[in-house]
Amino acid sequence: MYTVCYVLTDNPKLLFYHQLLISIRSLRKYSATQPITVLMDKTTELILTKQNRTELNSDESIKMLTVEIPDCYNQKEKSRYLKLKTRKLLTGTFLFVDTDTVFSDKLPEILSDSQLALAYDLNIKIKDRIDRKQLEDMNRSYGYPINEKKYEYYNSGVIWCQDTDLCHSFYSDWFQCWEVNRSKGQVLDQPSLNYVNRRRNGVISTLQSIYNVQISASPCPIQYLSRAVIIHYFNIIENSPYLLSNYNIFNSHLSDKEINQILENPKSAFAPCILLRRNSETDHILHSHNYQALTILYRKFPRLFQFINKILSHIIG
Repeated sequence: MYTVCYVLTDNPKLLFYHQLLISIRSLRKYSATQPITVLMDKTTELILTKQNRTELNSDESIKMLTVEIPDCYNQKEKSRYLKLKTRKLLTGTFLFVDTDTVFSDKLPEILSDSQLALAYDLNIKIKDRIDRKQLEDMNRSYGYPINEKKYEYYNSGVIWCQDTDLCHSFYSDWFQCWEVNRSKGQVLDQPSLNYVNRRRNGVISTLQSIYNVQISASPCPIQYLSRAVIIHYFNIIENSPYLLSNYNIFNSHLSDKEINQILENPKSAFAPCILLRRNSETDHILHSHNYQALTILYRKFPRLFQFINKILSHIIG
């Protein structure tokens, strides 16, 4: 049986640890014995020990492994370091899962026949992405121009990975490319992931979106929600309709009862009022610099925003 693998690097607030607990808790609803491995750095281990956080110690199917990481990496970089070293550190097939996930159904015995499989980023092909230009510009800044006609763009939040030479060499190349970017102050791991895939002529296979439903994406991939096995709500995204995405949810220290209510049906854990995009025109406006400017105006100069809005209401009628 494959292991579900998490990476944990945290500070004394333990935000990511709380996310991890909720994710594992949701997984245990559907499988009491699914092997789980948590890779963490020494600093996180010391914090957990100091705060006497022993919630996972009684589960015999969970392995907590501490990895020595050079001091030159900061907390965010340590997280990427562990993620990109996972294939080297573990034996056998694994399913890597980010901590900002929740399980909403039982995992199958095999997620894919392929050696390496990931879902599309935002659950959508590049040609259909409204933010395609921003995506292309960002990857170009990393030195990795996108060839959308030949290769898709994958999300690294859920990774199905077998223990093969291909996967070992892929992860090695991925880490080396990421290190080059890190030296330039660029810590995201997806640009280098997708670059290595293109350089290797597309060795990544497409994982079904139900195993990585990126529910906080815009536009929302709601078509996959009813069959979702893993919901990936994105880490503390601002103004997300998904309850677990809200930073205040974690800061308010939810009771076990409240968490259980969410985990009872994660597919319905949304804010009471949700705006669904009606057409592509609306999406283009919401992804424009005009909208970003209005958002800044609304936050920093609310009275000016209200004044302009009032004038426009008279003009537009």
